[in-house]
Amino acid sequence: MINFDGTKIFPADIELALQQHPAVAEAAAFPVLVDGFRQRPVAAVLLKAPATPKELLAFGRERLGPRSPRDVHILDTFPRNGVGKVLKRELAERFSSRKPIPETTS
Repeated sequence: MINFDGTKIFPADIELALQQHPAVAEAAAFPVLVDGFRQRPVAAVLLKAPATPKELLAFGRERLGPRSPRDVHILDTFPRNGVGKVLKRELAERFSSRKPIPETTS
């Protein structure tokens, strides 16, 4: 589950929507951390035909509206475990921008 500013988004919904695009072979959706704590919905795709991230973002917005991914990354392969499951945690870590939380002094 992705909590995007209070909106609950199921990664499977994003994946199913993007896989309807004729150029997408496989999709994986996951939250990335922004500002060290906020979640942002992001997807990574493997393509079977040419497509651009901009095209895939528009495709997702048409089908999902505000629950669509905010970024789409085109990859050559997904990290997988021994049985072939996509390691979404590794994808999330790869694309998260983690900034340290400023320390306060008393």
